[in-house]
Formats: sequence, structure tokens, C-alpha cells
Amino acid sequence: MLDINGDIVLPDKVNAIMNDNSRREVDVVWHNVDVDTMKNSGPAKYTILGTADGMEAVCNVSMIEYNYIQNWSFEDDLNATGWTTSFPKKLNELKVMDKPDDSQTGTRHFHFWSSEAVEFNLEQEIKNLGSGKYKYAVSTMGGDMGDYTAYAYVKINGEIVATADATFTAWDEWHTTEFIEIDYHKGDTIVVGLYVKAAAGAWGSIDDAMLNSIKE
Repeated sequence: MLDINGDIVLPDKVNAIMNDNSRREVDVVWHNVDVDTMKNSGPAKYTILGTADGMEAVCNVSMIEYNYIQNWSFEDDLNATGWTTSFPKKLNELKVMDKPDDSQTGTRHFHFWSSEAVEFNLEQEIKNLGSGKYKYAVSTMGGDMGDYTAYAYVKINGEIVATADATFTAWDEWHTTEFIEIDYHKGDTIVVGLYVKAAAGAWGSIDDAMLNSIKE
């Protein structure tokens, strides 16, 4: 799979299966590579044909809008792997929940509820990101928030550089918060997150956090 806004690099060698069922690396030449079409046609699948040691070679390429966030839909486990939380005081519930009816994608989501006032940050540091422009989005659903403050944000080297309000209205009403054109330079520390401060009894679901490249 290749990011639709990344570099397209096909392998220069493939494994040839010999008569004795062993494998040997051989050089390959690809014949019908249309890079412009692959980069400009959005997410799609392509079959690239080539020749390797006199035999036909086939490379199947999926161009996708790659998501750089680990465990983006909280499906990996119930421990919110890849994510960290911080809060001024303990909430009754602040965890990954396996409940399809309250999830936007899959069966799991990040859930919060407290009988006292709600306040927390949910964050993830993104590793090994290349320089470029990116967009960050996250989806939210919930209610009983009272007079609340909620926003998605991106931090670069510890400083918040972009925010956008997040919305909670009612059960099964999902809202996606997105802001575009985050400039990132390789080597900087980048963190994506969501901040929520709400009334006692507030509850909600967080799902589908996305960090995608933007074509420059």
C-alpha cells in the first residue's frame, strides 16, 4: 500500500520460484507505470506488469489515503495502545469500550463519563513522520455536556499550533472535527489530541482519529 501523496517506489528485485521450489532474487523491469495517474486519481488499485529473468512479473499496488495514527479507531485492544490520557481528577469512566452501537467504526471507541465534572486530554505522539503538510480529524458523539469546551488540537514541539472545536450533541449524532494544512518538519515532535471539559454527568464517544498527508 502506498500513500496517494507519497513517493511511488516499486521494487527493483522480485523473488523467482525455481524448479526445485527454492526462491532467488532477480532484477525486474516494470513496463506500464503511469505515476501521474496513480498519484492524481485518488484511492485506487493498480496492476503493474513487468519482466523478471524473462518471465512475467506482477505488482499489485493499492493507493490509499494513509493514516499515520496508531490504533486510530481503538480496535487494537482495550488498553488504548498508542494513546495517553491526562486529567486533573479521576473520572468514573475514561477508557476504551467495546460497544458497536456507540462506535462509528468497528466495535470499539474511547469512552468517557463521570458523575463529577469532566476534564481530560487524549493524546498521541506521531513517530517517524516525514516533512510536509497534513490534516488531522477526529469524530465525537455524546451528550449531557452542559456548558462545555471541547477541541481537537495539534502540538509541535510542545506548543499548540492548531485547534478546532469538537461537537457533542446527542446519542448517535457523530460530528467530525477537521483542520487542514498543518506544516510539519521532520525531526520535530508532533502530538495530536482532543481536550474535553464538561459538566457533571457528561458522557461521550471518541472514534476515527485521522492524520493524512495533503498534496502540496
